[in-house]
Amino acid sequence: MRKLFITLLMPAFILVILSGCGTSQNTSTTAAETNNSKEGNVDMLFDAPSFSRISSKELEEKMGKPEDVEEWKFNDKYDTKTYIYDSGNVEFMVIDDTVVRFSYYPVDQKIKDINDLFPMFGIQAGENIKKVADTGMAVKYHTVSDKIGEFYTLFDSSEEKTLSVIKVTYDLRYFE
Repeated sequence: MRKLFITLLMPAFILVILSGCGTSQNTSTTAAETNNSKEGNVDMLFDAPSFSRISSKELEEKMGKPEDVEEWKFNDKYDTKTYIYDSGNVEFMVIDDTVVRFSYYPVDQKIKDINDLFPMFGIQAGENIKKVADTGMAVKYHTVSDKIGEFYTLFDSSEEKTLSVIKVTYDLRYFE
């Protein structure tokens, strides 16, 4: 139930943060900038692109049986299932039997550099990537690659770069 609450209210919370913190547009972000980790040796935590728009059956083949599946209505119109793994730290949003979003809720996970995020999740940014928001506490990219429509991260602390949530959206049409 806690995750359902977080899943329902997180988009509203994100909008408040992005609008209230002076969202800046930055269309000069290039694929090379986002694909280059300053450290060069970042361990991949999760291969996020491999889950892009797969079926719930394929999801279970990759991840195993979920700890829980919550059924609910997204945006009051889409029958949605959230597949929950890793004690609630990993979630997959499934609409029309297709994974449309991956969410990761890390525990005390820090990064050294923002450019470490994509390699951590196995993401290779495409040429059309655009940074659409960067408040210091939240960063959002659109048109990340041919498999990823949006990448969003929220930090608990901008100084320490402690991750609060990562959301990788594969199909944006449900979120418009």
